This record gives sequence, structure tokens and C-alpha cells, in this order.
Amino acid sequence: MSTPEVLAGIEAEYLRKASLRTDLRILFRTLLGRSPGDRVLDT
Repeated sequence: MSTPEVLAGIEAEYLRKASLRTDLRILFRTLLGRSPGDRVLDT
């Protein structure tokens, strides 16, 4: 897990850029497995 300071910085950046377009981009990248964050692994 990242440090709270790092997480707060990432969250602040997201809130500055928040829009429907950004949310949809994050959603589709997550569903396609192209998000740089946590990924669901096939086991």
C-alpha cells in the first residue's frame, strides 16, 4: 500500500481532472485490463 501522502496527491489530481469523459476512460481501461492500477488476474 502506498503512503497516505502519495494517495492524497493522486486523489487531488483526480479531483482536478474529474469529468464524465475521464471517468468513462478509467472505466473502459479497467474493464479492458489496460489500467496501470490494480488488475484482476485470471487464475
